[in-house]
Amino acid sequence: MKKSSKFYMKLLSFALLLGIIPVVLVGIFSYINSANSMQKQVEKEKLHNVLQTQLMYEQALRQVDQSLTNFGMSLLSNQLLEEPLKPNQFPLYRELKAELNNLQRFETGVTDIVFINKDYEWLVRNRGLTQWNQEDLADIQEIERLNSNSTWLVNEEYHFGVGANASTKCKRYLEMVKSLPLNSSHVKGYVIAMLPLCELDKRISVDGENGMTLIVNEQNEIVMSHGDQSLDETYLKNQLLERIDKREQHQFLMPLNKEKYLVTYRKSNYNSWFYINFVNIDEIKETSHSIGWFTLMVCIIILLGLIVVAIIGSGKLYAPIGRLIHLLKETTGDSKSNDFGDELVAIESHIHLISAENETLEGKMRSQNRQLNQFFVNKLIQGKATEKEIHERMIEGEYEEYTVMSIRIDSFKDTGFTHDDQDMILFAIQSIVEDLINEKQTLLPIVIENKQVTVIKSTVQEGAIKNELIHFIQEKIKLILKIPVSIGVSNSYANLKELNKAYQESEISLRQTLTLGQEKIIYYDTVQSSHLVRNLYPKQIQHELFEAIKSNNKQLADERLGDIFDHIFANKIKDEQYEMTIIRLLNNLFELAENLLIEIEIKDESHSLIHKLYQFRSNEEVESWFKSHIIYPIMEAFNRRADKQYRSISDQVIHIIQREFDQDLTLESVALRLHYNTSYLSSLFRKETNLSFSEYLSHYRLEIAKKLLEETSISVKEIAERLRYNNSQNFIRSFRKKAGITPGQYRKKMKEI
Repeated sequence: MKKSSKFYMKLLSFALLLGIIPVVLVGIFSYINSANSMQKQVEKEKLHNVLQTQLMYEQALRQVDQSLTNFGMSLLSNQLLEEPLKPNQFPLYRELKAELNNLQRFETGVTDIVFINKDYEWLVRNRGLTQWNQEDLADIQEIERLNSNSTWLVNEEYHFGVGANASTKCKRYLEMVKSLPLNSSHVKGYVIAMLPLCELDKRISVDGENGMTLIVNEQNEIVMSHGDQSLDETYLKNQLLERIDKREQHQFLMPLNKEKYLVTYRKSNYNSWFYINFVNIDEIKETSHSIGWFTLMVCIIILLGLIVVAIIGSGKLYAPIGRLIHLLKETTGDSKSNDFGDELVAIESHIHLISAENETLEGKMRSQNRQLNQFFVNKLIQGKATEKEIHERMIEGEYEEYTVMSIRIDSFKDTGFTHDDQDMILFAIQSIVEDLINEKQTLLPIVIENKQVTVIKSTVQEGAIKNELIHFIQEKIKLILKIPVSIGVSNSYANLKELNKAYQESEISLRQTLTLGQEKIIYYDTVQSSHLVRNLYPKQIQHELFEAIKSNNKQLADERLGDIFDHIFANKIKDEQYEMTIIRLLNNLFELAENLLIEIEIKDESHSLIHKLYQFRSNEEVESWFKSHIIYPIMEAFNRRADKQYRSISDQVIHIIQREFDQDLTLESVALRLHYNTSYLSSLFRKETNLSFSEYLSHYRLEIAKKLLEETSISVKEIAERLRYNNSQNFIRSFRKKAGITPGQYRKKMKEI
């Protein structure tokens, strides 16, 4: 049983995880920390080795540099630059030779020194005093091109014949070249010290056990390389120069031959040489691998011990749970089944099973009972409940009378709510009503369409109390929800079968808010007893409204529509009168649209227009709906069609003027040709162009006159005749009035331009 137990496996897994995770994390942390520590130690060691290599090389180079500097500043050096060194100056030569031999001490590593006099074209070296030859001249010209007072050079060829007598077998030399006199712009000679690189490498120990060490001079030449010769020196140099920046020292990783190398470099402040070391990362990590294996073995031993302890401890902890499960199987009569899932969950579920099932059944009964009651009340109000259903519920006879109270939201303006929140607010109102009225005094409140409907049960003696309760409900809704509501109250009926009639009466009461205003409590008996006044339909105001629509005068149309509704709601009227008046206005507007050949489409209407008119809460809502859905669409469609028609007529007139400007044109003749009234055409043309017919014709002829004056040599008289002026003087006066100058002056001005 223990083997198939989920809880036992969870307990064992938890114990193992509790022990394994810390051990694994500590092992991983230890390995990573030791590996990183070793790598950092190697990095520090490489920085130290590169610095040590730099110091040793620079010590040797500075010693040679200082020796040549001291020699260059001596009186002997400056004197020799002014001497031709003839045979009679042999003592001077011997003194120079002794000084040069003194400079070639063992600790400096210098094997030869060349002293060159440019003015007298002689040089002294170990082989003696000689005059220049062509090879020497080429070497001196190469030095002159360096244009430097002091520099180090790497050469693989012999200079000034030094290699011919040199005892060393080195093929590469490091040369210290100084121009003489020192710190002078006029160079009279040179002193050159030559150090064989192989001898210099023997005297200076460089760490080459791990990786490779390179020294690169400021000309990007490799001065020295030590260590792993499998790496291509030239390739390394080119790759490194792209990665090395201006920092004095730095370390970074660089891939080489599919392996990663740690690169350590320092830049010399003495001669700008780079001292570079390469070491393979795998070689650095070799030592850390052994630490990793040792850590792994220790972790495995600890984990094995933890597994043994976890198995034994989990078994002892599970024993009481196993006994409880065995007892539970016996009580349920399922002793052979092993499928109990998680043991703790099974125990908990069996303990709470009976109480949970009982609560579920009670909740379903309460929910279904409420839903059934709401459904029954809805059937009563809709007049669909049968006598049998009423009798079965034993509601009839408990109270003497029943009254329907319908609550409707008046407006969402300045409430913080929108029309989309209507359902939510109605259910909130329903909750308020349920809290305020004892459940024995009412049938279950319900929501129908945009109203909250409640059936109040009362006796004849409780009539005054019922009215106070209705006022109290309105005040509470206003106080809690901050929203205005109106309440329609029906007459009281003793028979539940008449609740449908009572509901209709409450709806009729609510419709009176169109004339009585908002936040009212309207009783149906007061509506019926109201004094009725004959309401005459405002035909004259309607005529003025239609004229405003056709003339596209929106302001006047708004005023006349307001006058119509003021007239309709000026006196209290019955629903039938309100319905007939509004439908008559609506029908007349549709007839107007049909006469104007305009189609009106009322979208997003889920109910009939009559039903929609009954949903309005105020006079302002009715007026706003007529504007947005009927009047404004008619005006916009009529205006679009009129603009298109007017533009077409104006374009025809303009086309005639531009084509027949040199003929006798009058507004009357054009109107006759286009079959329009002269006054109508004149008014339409001015509206579209902001110019009269004669003004536009005169303006266009002036533009043609300017074009003829600019592009042709036709006389002013001929132009006047072509443009139908009586004489040239009239043309000149008209031209001067509009252009500011005479035609002749205009032609002269255009020619000058």
